[in-house]
Parts: sequence; C-alpha cells; structure tokens
Amino acid sequence: MNKSFCIMLWNNVSVDPDGSIKPCCISRDSIKKSDGTKYNLGYDKIEDFYNSPDYINIREKMLKGEEVPGCIQCMQTEGYEKESKRMASNRRFSNQLNKTTAIADTNIEYFDLRFGNLCNLKCKSCIPINSSQLDKQVLEHPELQKYYHNFDFNVNEWYETPIYEENVYSNLKNIRLLYITGGEPTLIKKNFELLEKLIHDGYSKNVKLIVNSNMTNDKTNFFELISHFEEVTFYASIDGYGPIQEYIRYPSDWNQVSKNLTKLVHRQLDNVNIRVSPVLQITNLNNIVDLFEFCEEFNRKAGKQVVDIFINILEYPKYLKIIHLPKEYKLKCWERIDNWIKTKCFYQKSLFYEQLAAVKNLCFVDTRNPETMDEFFEFNEAVDMHQKLTINEVNPELALLRA
Repeated sequence: MNKSFCIMLWNNVSVDPDGSIKPCCISRDSIKKSDGTKYNLGYDKIEDFYNSPDYINIREKMLKGEEVPGCIQCMQTEGYEKESKRMASNRRFSNQLNKTTAIADTNIEYFDLRFGNLCNLKCKSCIPINSSQLDKQVLEHPELQKYYHNFDFNVNEWYETPIYEENVYSNLKNIRLLYITGGEPTLIKKNFELLEKLIHDGYSKNVKLIVNSNMTNDKTNFFELISHFEEVTFYASIDGYGPIQEYIRYPSDWNQVSKNLTKLVHRQLDNVNIRVSPVLQITNLNNIVDLFEFCEEFNRKAGKQVVDIFINILEYPKYLKIIHLPKEYKLKCWERIDNWIKTKCFYQKSLFYEQLAAVKNLCFVDTRNPETMDEFFEFNEAVDMHQKLTINEVNPELALLRA
C-alpha cells in the first residue's frame, strides 16, 4: 500500500457544517464542480458528486501514489511517526484496500456529518465554521479576523432539504460507521433525529457510532439513544485540567465538565468506549499530565481501563503548534510527562504510548520559531481582551517565554 492511498475516498462522505463535501473531515480541500463551486450534501445528489471529475482526480492520484495537496495534515502527522487518520482508516477498513479503479460505489458505508456549527464554546484552536459562538466573536471584533483565514462558508439549513434526506436516508441500510459532531452534537436537534431514525428503522445495531462532545452538557436522552448502537466511541474533547481547560475551551466550566465525564463513566454503558481526547498545543504542553492523571484516576478506582486517552497533536493554526516552542522548554515538559508515565500510568493501551512517542520526537528537536511564538502571544492577548481569563493567570510558566 503506497503512502498516498486512503480508503476514505472510496467509502466515506464527509461534510463541513455548511454541507460542503470534503474528501475527509481533516482535508484542506472541498470537492468542487467544474465552475469551482462546492458540492453540497443538501443540494447535490450523491450520484452526481461521488464520481465527479474532482473526486476521480483525487482517487487517481492516490492509486498512483502521488501526493494530494489537501491531505497535508496526514502527511505532517506521519512525518513525526504518529499514526495519521489515513493510516487509522486504512487499518479500520483493511478488507477494502484492494481498489484498482477511481470509480466508487455510491452505497455509502461511512458518513461524517456536521449539522451546522451550533456551539456554546469559543475554543482557542477552533475555527468559525465549527463554532457559532466563535464565529459571532470574530465578526463582532474585526481585529481577530487576521487569525482566521477561511470565511468561505455559509452555515444554512442544507440538512432540511429533500435532497439531504434522499442522500442519507437511502443509505441507512448501508451505514456501518457514523461520526457526529458540530458544533456541539448534544445541542443539535438534527443529530437526535438521525439517531432516532436509525433506531426506529432497525439499523442502529449494525452501526458503530463516533461522537465528539465538549462535555458541557448532560443530555440524558442523548445517552439513552446511543445505548442502541452496536458500538460507540465517545470522544470527550477536554484540553486540560481546571483553569487551563476553561481558558482553551472558553467559557467552559471545569466543575461541570468533570461532573459530566464522571456521570458518563458511572453510567457504565456496555457499548460505549470513553476517550478523553486533548488537543496538544503550546498552551497545555507543560501541564497536560494533570489531565492525564485525572483520567487515570478513574481507571485506578475501577481496577481496569474505563477511560482511555487519545492525544491529538495540533497542526492548525500554526501559531499554536508545539514545534515552535524552545527546545529547553519542551524538554522540561517531556520530563514531567515521562515521570508520570513511569510512576502513575498503568491502564492506558499501546496506542497512547505510540502517540506519546510522537510527542517525544517533537520535544527533542530544536524547531523553535521566535516569530511564531510572538504571534502566539499576540493572538492570545487579542482574544483575552474579550474573555475573563488571561494566559498570564492560567499559565504563568508559559507566559515567561514572552520576549
């Protein structure tokens, strides 16, 4: 298997919150028509876009082993020896890798759906298309717009059209994997409707569900719904412990987040795997072990793994990437992580250690960039003007790096 091929192009439909079609959720490209406009799940039929010239061109590149520009995030991830989404997808669907043609079956097995960007948080590493609150903040404060370059979207009710229903409902019997997020999925009515439809029509027991939630809400009816699916991987998007979490994922309340995660653990849903998935970035590298310890304590009390940790190493925006930190600072951060691993980590799986190996690689190279670090502090100071917390308050050790 070459280093370009990704099975996602043959079995998956991913959309942005505005309904535009992407090769996968982390691709930097959208699938476009000949006139340059984007295909949309609510306005274009699967039969029209799934084997369109743009899709076929990308698949042909992959079959030939050529680089696909929109796949840069996976290329960067693999560059520091961490499993990328491409690699994970090929592993998950290993029985489908024998593709020889760029034409794909339109019976879709995997949907990645984002029904708008309704969200209650303004996370530092997010972008406006994925958060209604962040979008509102950036529009109200023009000085922030220079940090967000993609405003080519129009979040509309594309998911209320007959074409959307035809595209998705005609494939309910084919779906084996469904990813839902937002925005915040527990706030979005359309997520409930789709889950209820799958349950009512008798398909949910054949579907593996992936949910990504910020853990600020405790929707009892949502957890009742997911109990009907074959398997659920529940990603809890938590980036730090205490004030760091409240700063990065503003304006979340740590007490509420920790309470909701605890309630989810205590529900003991047999089909649900709980994954806390921090986005490792400049702001939390030096204290990420506090979150690790919080998660591992659940496991110690249970005497087995009930919460696993899945590390995402931030790739965008560039001014939050840990590679730009001074090496001596990164080495101190890694020493804390390494000490915790050796003395307090007993229940995590091999994937966690593989992800940490990639973190170690980044910490041991001198890739500092003073200009990007300046941009990091300028970005935070600009945002802090409109929040109750400042980086000096929540991470004084990091603040000392300001030139």
